[in-house]
Amino acid sequence: MSDISESLAGRVSILELLGLSLREIFDVDFNNYFIPTNSYLKNRETCLTKYTETDI
Repeated sequence: MSDISESLAGRVSILELLGLSLREIFDVDFNNYFIPTNSYLKNRETCLTKYTETDI
């Protein structure tokens, strides 16, 4: 390690991230791919959460 001549000084990367979704904020377990079928809608309804204006 004493013979190392290179450093990472000045090497920076910026990564822009989106905000968290309401599902992530309220820890909703339902995370299936969106396929508009009756079974998908029924499964999703079991995990729905009512949000208030202050939540959003």
